[in-house]
Amino acid sequence: TPEGKTEIFYLQESYTDSTGFYVVYAPLDEQALLALSKGCNPDNVIVLPSGFAILPGGLPVEGEGKDRGTHTGTGSLLTVGFNIIDWSITNEKPITLESVQAIYGVIADTVSAIKDAVQYHNRLNNWMNEE
Repeated sequence: TPEGKTEIFYLQESYTDSTGFYVVYAPLDEQALLALSKGCNPDNVIVLPSGFAILPGGLPVEGEGKDRGTHTGTGSLLTVGFNIIDWSITNEKPITLESVQAIYGVIADTVSAIKDAVQYHNRLNNWMNEE
């Protein structure tokens, strides 16, 4: 890595079934990953998990066949969670406007990327089903 740059790695867990989908991930820097791989106490490593869950809208279809368990409604519920540390905040000093704007930007960019991915997946599936 270039001088002064920190390499970041991600631990990730994901799951999907007919009731929903989730992704949970946690960034770890190279030093933390090396320490864990050498058997250091994991309680000494800061892990800040973040992630999202997507739950389908509508009610499940009852009955048999390929549509069983699918949902009749349109849309989905997206829940996003972040653990963010702002080292500049103290008990005496309130959160700054710059911190609020940065956090808002992270949330907005993440929601937009998830929305784009879901819409692409839906368009791809619709296109494949038309043929």
